[in-house]
Amino acid sequence: MRLSKIGKLSSWLLVLMCVMGYATMVIAQQSPEEINRDVYLRIVREGFEGGNPEVLRELYASGFAAHTPNGEGNLEASIATISGIVAAMPDVTMTEELLIASGDYVFGRFIFEGTFTNPLMTPTGEIPPTGQTVRYVIESTHRFNEDHLSVEEWLLWDNLSLLTQLGVLPAPGGEMQTAEDPESIIRLFYQFNNAHDTESQNALWAEEASLTLPDGSVFQGKTEVLSFNPGHSQIEISDVVVNGNTVQWVSNTGGGASYHLEAVVEDGLIQAMTINP
Repeated sequence: MRLSKIGKLSSWLLVLMCVMGYATMVIAQQSPEEINRDVYLRIVREGFEGGNPEVLRELYASGFAAHTPNGEGNLEASIATISGIVAAMPDVTMTEELLIASGDYVFGRFIFEGTFTNPLMTPTGEIPPTGQTVRYVIESTHRFNEDHLSVEEWLLWDNLSLLTQLGVLPAPGGEMQTAEDPESIIRLFYQFNNAHDTESQNALWAEEASLTLPDGSVFQGKTEVLSFNPGHSQIEISDVVVNGNTVQWVSNTGGGASYHLEAVVEDGLIQAMTINP
């Protein structure tokens, strides 16, 4: 009897060893592209849908670099961005449309969808929730190293569509989805400037807008205003004061020059701006 039990135990151990050996063989047979693809999907499924952006510390290499429509970023910036998104839209889903792994690169195209239920924190201020569904396309390419960690990402999305759905910009030919405070509009204006997103920045001007320069010259109408190019690629603002629809602030250019500005913002658009020395 005892020998019979020993025989049965040996058989079970043999089966277990075979199963474990098969699993190890399957893992070993994964190509580098397949491993990179799986890591990519963990970023999407765990980082975004799972609401755990801290997983990026495990999946990104030190020195990770991100290239986005809003400028350059790193690991900490990526974690902060995803944290803000999943906090504002806890029910985020990412529907896969296309996924291609080739060599060190993995490209994915996804439909992002989430309900904007909580405030969205951004570097330029807080965007209040609309309660509406936000849906747009995201395209992302990751480059992986030999340890299958992401070392670089190129990220693309339609900024104009996204900001319109967030209620920050008016829909083409329509009204704002939600009223936006004047200070946030001014901060967005400079965020777009610093990200070289001219299209989104231009969309913040009203059709009848005016721009007054320090020498007293005036650009009247959106077309004339957009013809003015101050030539400053990076601008920081400070000392922001809001009085109703009027915003006053100080802009500091990369060259060290400072200007005092004032703008009138109505219906989420800049109606008039004055630049003082």
